[in-house]
Amino acid sequence: MGFSIAFAPLVPPEVLWAAIALAVLLAALLILVRSRGALVRAVALAFVALALANPSFTREDREALPSVAVVVLDKSPSQEFGDRLAQTEAARAAVTQRLSRIANLEVRVVRRTAKPTARACSRRSVPRSPTCRPTASPAPSSSPTAASTTCRRKRPRSASPHRCTR
Repeated sequence: MGFSIAFAPLVPPEVLWAAIALAVLLAALLILVRSRGALVRAVALAFVALALANPSFTREDREALPSVAVVVLDKSPSQEFGDRLAQTEAARAAVTQRLSRIANLEVRVVRRTAKPTARACSRRSVPRSPTCRPTASPAPSSSPTAASTTCRRKRPRSASPHRCTR
């Protein structure tokens, strides 16, 4: 729990600084001339300038939130070679075990798979993915009944779409 003073001026900062400068100048002039009640008037001017600054006392009650560590696992097809899956799982277990020792740390495990690219979708024969659309025109191949797939990539409108065949 912490206490502080916050200022929310009632006037623009330039006007506030000008009022403070004017109050200091008038207080100095009153004290220099040795007028009666100069000190009381200087304090009154200070209170007026302080009132324009609109101070308020604030009390903060903060609750500490845990930090978050993310462990990202690769679940792409390349992980199926050899014993990569076992190595990945062992590394995940070791990392999460070491991170769990840290106080106020939440460990999240995210498994990511590779999204098919335009060329990969035509090789895998994915019929209706967002990046691959079958076309009616046959592709130049040895078989006259072979169908083609148009793979669209984000290119400028002037460029023609990339064509890949099955």
